[in-house]
Amino acid sequence: SVGKASELLSSGYKEGNGTEAVGETRTSTSVHLTFDESYVVERIAARVATVCGCSLEHVEPLVALRYEPGQFFKLHHDGAMRPSTVFVYLTGLEPDS
Repeated sequence: SVGKASELLSSGYKEGNGTEAVGETRTSTSVHLTFDESYVVERIAARVATVCGCSLEHVEPLVALRYEPGQFFKLHHDGAMRPSTVFVYLTGLEPDS
């Protein structure tokens, strides 16, 4: 689903603000972020383009994923042709950050 990162990352996450993924390859809660959501999202997308050596038009919308203890992401192929995938890990956030 499309939404705000704050909806996914807030301690008050409610069903409907994100998409829960449960399957053999991954378990997580996710939200798609649009480039115009905030300056930070736009800058992250621009950095991804630079790292991958492509223009911003070739960067897919960013997806924020939240993994609770015990949830996982396994190597898989979802049918999309992506020459590069970039992961950014955020850990150790304080509650209400």
